[in-house]
Parts: sequence; C-alpha cells; structure tokens
Amino acid sequence: MSKKIKLLYGIFSIIPVITILSSCQAKQDINRWDYLEIKLLNKQRNEIKLTELSNDSFSIKSNNEQLKYTLIDFKINVLNNKVDLNIQVLDTKTNQKENKVFSLDGFKKEEKQAESLNSTTNSEILDKVSINMLSKDIKSFKTDSIESIKETNLSFINVDKDIYDVNVKEFKFDKEKNLLTFNLNIQNKLTKKVITKTYSYKDILEIKQINELDEILNKINVSIKNINIDKYKETKASSIKQESIQFENIDLNIYKVKINNFKTNDITGQITFDLSIETNAEPKKYSEIKKSIKLEGFASSGLASLAESKQLFKVDKSVATYKEEIAKIKELLGTEGNNRSYFRIDYRKAKELKDIKFMFGASSKKATNILKMLSINSSVSIEEIKSIVPPLKYNDGKNVEKNRVALFFKLDINKKIIVEYRLSRDNDAKVYIMELE
Repeated sequence: MSKKIKLLYGIFSIIPVITILSSCQAKQDINRWDYLEIKLLNKQRNEIKLTELSNDSFSIKSNNEQLKYTLIDFKINVLNNKVDLNIQVLDTKTNQKENKVFSLDGFKKEEKQAESLNSTTNSEILDKVSINMLSKDIKSFKTDSIESIKETNLSFINVDKDIYDVNVKEFKFDKEKNLLTFNLNIQNKLTKKVITKTYSYKDILEIKQINELDEILNKINVSIKNINIDKYKETKASSIKQESIQFENIDLNIYKVKINNFKTNDITGQITFDLSIETNAEPKKYSEIKKSIKLEGFASSGLASLAESKQLFKVDKSVATYKEEIAKIKELLGTEGNNRSYFRIDYRKAKELKDIKFMFGASSKKATNILKMLSINSSVSIEEIKSIVPPLKYNDGKNVEKNRVALFFKLDINKKIIVEYRLSRDNDAKVYIMELE
C-alpha cells in the first residue's frame, strides 16, 4: 500500500487536488514529495483572484536538506477556478530530478470573470467597442494633418480592461487612397482567447484647398533697387537693406508684401528672407504659407571658396608630432568612430593667426591636447575664423546651441579623420570638410 502524501499549505485547510504527471520512479529510500511545503503568501485563496497570481505569490519550501524544490511554472485553469503548479524536486544525494503538478483551487471569483466565461460571443464583444481618434469618434473623424493619423492617437471605449487586453496590429494609412486600415486584437486575460477584426476608414484626411493668396505669393519675383544681378559680385550683401527689396508680378494696390527674417552674410555672399502677403482691403485675408527667398552671388570674403577647396585649414604632415596626434584622435574616437570627441579652435587670446590654438579631448574640460599639425590660411582674418560653427543637428539630431563653437572629429567611409563645419549660423546647412589624413 502506497504511503499517503501530505502537503502543507500554511493557513489553508482545504486539501488540494494533486495531479502527478511524472512516471513512477524506482523504489526510493524516501518519498521525495513527503517533505514539500507549499504556501500562498500574504492572502488566503478565497481572497485572491487568479489574475493576481505570479511566481512570487507562492512559497515553495523543503523540510529535508537532501531535497530541493523549484517552481518551474504555473498555469491558470479558468473554468475550474484553479491553478496548476509545476514543481521539480532535486535529490542532492542521487542527483535525480522529478516533476509533479499540484492543483490549488478555491480562489476568489469575480462577477466580471464569470460573465466573460459564460454567454458573451465574439460579435457581442466587438459590437460594444467604440474607437476614437484623438478623443473623437473615428467614424466621423477628419483631419488636414497626416501627422494626426497614427496608432498612438487611437483609444477604445466600452472594452473592460479588467477582462481584456486590446492591441492594434498592421496599422497603415494609404495616402493615395486616403484609406486607414488596422487590425484590432482583443484577448481575454484569463482564457488567452483572441478575437480579431479588421477596420477600415476612407477619406479620413481632408485635402486642403490651396489658398488663393498662396498662389499669388508663389508667383512673386524679387529684385534689388538700382542693382542688376551682374553687379552682385561687386556688392557686399551687408550693404543691402531690407527697404531695397522690390517686388514684381504682384499688384501692390491690392496686396501688401511683408518681409521677415531678413539676413545678410558677407562670408557666403548671400541674402535670405521670408515673404508673406495680405490684402489691403478689409476684411483682410492672409497667405497661409511663407515663401523663402535666397539671393546669391554677392561679394564674399573668400572664406567660402577656401573652405570649398579645402584650403582654409592647412595640415602639416611633416611635423614630428603628426602620427602621435592622429593616433590620439583615433583612440578618442574608437574603432567605429562612435565615441565622443571635442575639437576647439581657441582664438580667445590670439592677436594674430599664428596665436590661434587647436585643442582636443573627450570633453570641453579635457580638451587640453594641442594639435601642432594644423594652421590657418594666411589670407583670412581672425574675425572670419570666429564665425566657424558646427553643422546643424550635429549632436544626435539636436540643433546647435547658440553658444556652441566646438567642432567634433569623425571618421569618413574610409576610416579617415575629418572635421565637418559651417562658416556661419546664417549659412543654411552648407557643410565643409577639413581632412586630417
């Protein structure tokens, strides 16, 4: 007659249902399962719901130093309101392992839980769901911004989040067809059963009509009073004032043209500004867009041409420290060139070009290494050198800070050290290259 197995369950008096999945083992000196003690921590079974259980809910204890018990996993049995614990015992004396499944029942039931397991059909669940986009019923939702049509703007109403998990799959907006489609997956947290439905909504994006004033704005031509284009190269951009800009192909008796962000740049020989228009008559109408204007070809300092031809900075490979400096920079950058570097043109105390120092290091405070290989073309001035700034969005996609003058080393596709820079903050996004190898 087999020996009766008695399991301790702490404060519980209910005898658990025990299911043995492992095959019968050879006769042993001890019954390995006699010393197992299972406890449910903190609460009694009738005080805790199945959905609140985790591995940390159970205490698995051995009352025999020779035997070690481990909870491998557990499975929720919703229909019978019980949980099956898969436990493994290790006999440290024989190094043998054995598995059994023990079932605990009598857990707390919820009315919602019982309801979800009874007569609710898939269609009933789906019919109750209301879908919103940006807190508006998606059936009537309209927008003129394609940026508004995204998965994170969806929300769902009339879905009991205590019972169901809701997920969106294959979210797609076809701009050409003006069609939004996605799959809605609703999973019962207890049974893990998933129901899926595909939704589609047409003409959700409103195509904006072109503003009449926008069309007029786009047709405007600009010129400079008393200066023909062929004379630009003899004229400094900074000598041109905003009042000198004149407009063609627009009736100024009907419309007023406004200039914003007027900037001149003698380094690059450019003038840039934005245009917008409004009606003179009341009620006023305004253009909804702006037109960006760039006038080029004005007399420049020569800095841009030197930078373009890579003659602005001179690299002297004959200096004794050249190889050592290159090695230090590469060590700083790392094999793939992903490490942080800091390169500073120090002109604070310089009275002449020869007084300018080139410093580098892993950070601004550590930029104490001096580059002796570098010098500056003698045809430029210190003031022009002060205009040099980093490329736009050089810092992991972030814009250049207003006070930032540091540059950074990087490796090109051939693993050669270069420095990228712009000639001024008003020089659009034009990037020049300094090659050190």
